[in-house]
Amino acid sequence: MISQPWLYDLACEWRRWSGQRLKLGTLLLGSALSCALLAISLQLGHLLFSEKPAWVKQSGFFYSVVHQFPDGMISGVNRQVVQQMSQWPGVDQVAALQLDKADLSLEGELLTDLNLLFYDSQLPEMLGYPEFAAEQGVWLSHHFWTRQLAADPNVTGRWFRHKHIEQPLQVLGVLPASLDKIGSQTSDIWLSANYLRFLTPFGSSSSFLIDKYLAAFDGNLVLVRSEQPLSVSAITQRLQQTDLSVAGMQMEQRGGEMLVQPGLEFDPVTRNQVLQQWQLLLLFVVALTVVLTLNWLTVYSSRLILQQHEMRIYEILGADFSYLLFSGLRAALMKVSIVLGLSWLLLQLLLPFISSYPAYQQYSGGKVFNVSIQLWGLSILATALLLCALAIMPLFRLKQRQLFERAMQVQRSFIQHAFAQLTLILQLTTAVLALTLVGALSYQLWQHSNSYSVDTKVQSWQLKSQGSGLNITAIQPRPDPGTAWSATDFLDPQRVLIKDMRLKAPTEFSLLGVSRSFFTVLGVKDPGLPQPWQHGVVLNQTAARLLSAGRPDLELIGSSLELSEMMQGKHQIIAVVPDLPHKGKFSAPLPMIYLSLENPKQGLLPRKIFMYQNSKAVEPFSVLKQRLEQQLTGLTVMQLPQLGQAIEQQDSRSHYLLLSTWLIGSLIVLAVLLSLSDQFRARLKLDKFRYAVQAAVGASDRYNLLQALGQPLAALLIALPLAWLVQQLLVSILDQQFSMALKAEPWLVILISLSFSLVLLLLAYVQIRQVLHQPLSTVLRQDS
Repeated sequence: MISQPWLYDLACEWRRWSGQRLKLGTLLLGSALSCALLAISLQLGHLLFSEKPAWVKQSGFFYSVVHQFPDGMISGVNRQVVQQMSQWPGVDQVAALQLDKADLSLEGELLTDLNLLFYDSQLPEMLGYPEFAAEQGVWLSHHFWTRQLAADPNVTGRWFRHKHIEQPLQVLGVLPASLDKIGSQTSDIWLSANYLRFLTPFGSSSSFLIDKYLAAFDGNLVLVRSEQPLSVSAITQRLQQTDLSVAGMQMEQRGGEMLVQPGLEFDPVTRNQVLQQWQLLLLFVVALTVVLTLNWLTVYSSRLILQQHEMRIYEILGADFSYLLFSGLRAALMKVSIVLGLSWLLLQLLLPFISSYPAYQQYSGGKVFNVSIQLWGLSILATALLLCALAIMPLFRLKQRQLFERAMQVQRSFIQHAFAQLTLILQLTTAVLALTLVGALSYQLWQHSNSYSVDTKVQSWQLKSQGSGLNITAIQPRPDPGTAWSATDFLDPQRVLIKDMRLKAPTEFSLLGVSRSFFTVLGVKDPGLPQPWQHGVVLNQTAARLLSAGRPDLELIGSSLELSEMMQGKHQIIAVVPDLPHKGKFSAPLPMIYLSLENPKQGLLPRKIFMYQNSKAVEPFSVLKQRLEQQLTGLTVMQLPQLGQAIEQQDSRSHYLLLSTWLIGSLIVLAVLLSLSDQFRARLKLDKFRYAVQAAVGASDRYNLLQALGQPLAALLIALPLAWLVQQLLVSILDQQFSMALKAEPWLVILISLSFSLVLLLLAYVQIRQVLHQPLSTVLRQDS
């Protein structure tokens, strides 16, 4: 005998779900998934929208001043901005930092391509780390100390050397792990900005020129702190109207606009990728929650209709409404306890997936993603309140009825019919909307990936000289049709601002110095460049479209393109080549300008150069490397991934985005289809007596079939345009508020809508036919 009320409720609840326990399990699992995804969404939102990053310990309001480009990338500003900001009313502290790469030697051991962070003396105190302020010596990041130096406890006091800095650099200690990543890269070594005086193009005796160069150099990321909020728009307007140039020192203009932004965000592109993932995740969490809510409400409502006899017996035996109410709450809390356990298990499965997401790895500096217990508890509380509310809502409908009636109503009223139809419309709208957004994202990424043609099997290497530079004619005196060169990495071209009369406004282009064979080696049709190619520039199709302003009749080849004086002024456009995936296949193409490395005015190349070879190379790399090692001293060679692998790594973030979107979208559609299948069965169970009576008085099966299909068909006719309107609204909001451009082609929307409609009507047809094919006498004798 059961003496505890909650044990009795548990036993009764288990029996009530007889025949629907699979549905119960599906709903509980779906609610647990919704709860886990909500907790992840809250944690990601907290990470994205917190007022200051984890590496800031100081209180106050923080702002950053940068140059921002149309694609979201940023670059630094010159030190004139620091001076202007220090004079702005309400500003308490201003500091700048610069990020750079260099080779250092640690007591004779050469360490290449280290990430250096040069900081103003005010920066440590401004961030809340006054103990790390130092004019001499270097600090090691925790990441560098553990990865490169194996957490050597005796590292303090050792000496680094930089070939351009006269005095040795003593190690002062190791910074906290929270300071590992500031900006888009994980820093290895922190050192005072005073050392920048040794890294200018001028000798140490030219103090006047050094000061002017450092003041004009636009590589400073500026941090501002105040005790009171500042007007971002007013400061931005003032800086944009102020002449910040330095007389007698001209720097290459790289485009973008100066921007003052709240917070300290120096990696906006990666943040935007995480933000887009968060937006889609939040959107699908809402959609999944709506579907589950409608499912639970439909199930509880239909169960109440069929279990009115049981409720009346309780009331006849003396149970009041509060007993029924608390009984329903106890049953709901049992479900909540199951959801709690399942959501914890799902979190353990999902958290490693989030941690391995490339954009999150880049944004967090490789930290493991965890959900705080407070945010998980908040999501559990929201789920519990929702389940309890859905469990007791149908009971209030029962309270309005009299205890004794002439007959128990098992047919649905008009209000119940209308509510069921509204539920059906909302679920269909959610499913079509999820399919449309997933389809739009998939088609957009597919379009980008198929707009490029490149040989993905091309091998690539990085050559680096410890000398003054590398000369292309000395490296390869004879042309090799299977070997190509570029001044910078294929995936990291230089930025340059183009001011041309054919452009509506100064526009940022990307620039890459390449050899003549660069295009054919990468699988592009030979553009017919002269041999040797010493003069003129090559454009890609995106750059050509910008310069021609969409006019195909405007002839570009043979016209001039104005570059800066540092790049020899005017250049003749000699060819247009197809777009290459310099930012990956899933990204929009960059407007590219290709300069010749064989131009005699170019002189020596930087100390770093990139080499590409395909199967047609006359001189294999092994032979070329051996020859170069004999000719050049201090040459280091690093093999890079194949071009296809490098592009795949660049596209990995889009792959994760597409995979997670497909997964969540599929779960929503599957949940809707399962719910609709169950609703069709419940409707037929309630309405089959009416169909049997109509058949008995002469109605044909076709008439009954069309009448039964009328409800889902009417719901579809309302849901499809409603989904289209909501989709247009969401796309507009994502584009305007979050710069997330999603475009659903009309033919794609129509195709998805028709496909889903066919699947839905087929599902309804199969279940209706099963009922209509039963013998009439059997249906009439069954207890409705």
